[in-house]
Amino acid sequence: MKLAHFDSLRPLCPLCVQRGTESPLVLTVREVSTSTDVEFGVLRCPESACATEYPILRGIPILVANAAEFIAANIASLAASDDLPPAASALMGECAGAGSPFDSARQHLSTYAWDHYGDDEASAFDITPGCALRILDLAANLNGISPTGNALEMGCGVGGTALRLATHTSGLVLGIDLHVPMLRMAARTLASGFAEYDLRQSGFLYRRVRRRVDISNAARIDHWCCDATHPPFAPGTFSTVVGLNVLDCVPSPLDLLTQTERLLSPGGRFAFCTPYDWSPNATQPACWLGGHSPRGYFDGDPKAILEAVLTPGAHPASLARLRRRASTDNVPWHVRTHDRGVMHYRLHMITGEAV
Repeated sequence: MKLAHFDSLRPLCPLCVQRGTESPLVLTVREVSTSTDVEFGVLRCPESACATEYPILRGIPILVANAAEFIAANIASLAASDDLPPAASALMGECAGAGSPFDSARQHLSTYAWDHYGDDEASAFDITPGCALRILDLAANLNGISPTGNALEMGCGVGGTALRLATHTSGLVLGIDLHVPMLRMAARTLASGFAEYDLRQSGFLYRRVRRRVDISNAARIDHWCCDATHPPFAPGTFSTVVGLNVLDCVPSPLDLLTQTERLLSPGGRFAFCTPYDWSPNATQPACWLGGHSPRGYFDGDPKAILEAVLTPGAHPASLARLRRRASTDNVPWHVRTHDRGVMHYRLHMITGEAV
């Protein structure tokens, strides 16, 4: 955890936020640290009635309301080694088997790291890595990113987009996510200047990729473990909030938009894109923005409903402070699964500002 980010963003106790109070956390333990970073430590709520502690593990603060339960559920990922050589990693994958946490994390890292950081071999498909980065550039072109002030990326994944976001703004950049292996890769890449990961070929077959990454803006970037629908920050903390393909990956998209409204300072900008790839495993149908009934608003069209929610008076759930300024449809997005597999999506991007 970078102390500059902690001092500037002043994170609140997530449990107190859910209770409706604001209690800025205090750094009480710096077990492994430098003058600029804390690798292992403890943050504590100063309210005597709460006094909840939140650990900092490998530089990543765990800032979720149910921190103990979260750590228990993710203990294997939090305690995993960062330096498995290729043959050992392969053996681990073979022994763990399909569907194991190790197998799942490895596949996710392969898919997203390839897009964020690329590899040295030509693709078998007519696609190239960097789709997420190009979409972030599009968000900037549509005035969805403020050139100054602090920026928040909801669903930062393996960290490549936070690096690109820092090129579009001069303030601090914070990426938040709940996927521990991705957060750990983002932190390693930012610290080392190299993106190293196993790229899936087929089944359990992977090959090791190591690529140099431009980390000239590293001092302005950090990655924290936070819930985007319950972010532990005070109102108006950020000048920019972006989320690439996160609206259809949270329990309540409307809560995420409401939190965006709360976090943005007046004049702050936002950018979201999504393929509306709804799944009940991530979002219950009752919380979908459209997609579940032709008898609903706008015949259930998710695009129309999202735009209405961001237009005053256009929908019963329209937000008071967020204003849609631009949108574009059919933005291409591809997800590499292995050497012979890729999924294609068409995204709807929407940008705007807070009043």
